[in-house]
Amino acid sequence: MAELRLPPPQERPGRLLELVVGTLDGDPAAIRETFGEVVARCSDVDAERARPVLRPVVDGWGRELELFSA
Repeated sequence: MAELRLPPPQERPGRLLELVVGTLDGDPAAIRETFGEVVARCSDVDAERARPVLRPVVDGWGRELELFSA
């Protein structure tokens, strides 16, 4: 299996922790931002690959998650 290299985080660690806490608390703004970050990072990783791997998984989560898009 090919090694999956993730890009270094662009956010400061404190901001990521804030998003996780907000998401776990059910804060709609934090949930939308966290979902947007997941989608963006998956797309970034796939951009470096010959064939996308992560974005098809995100797309497979279903249309119900569109409400999380900012």
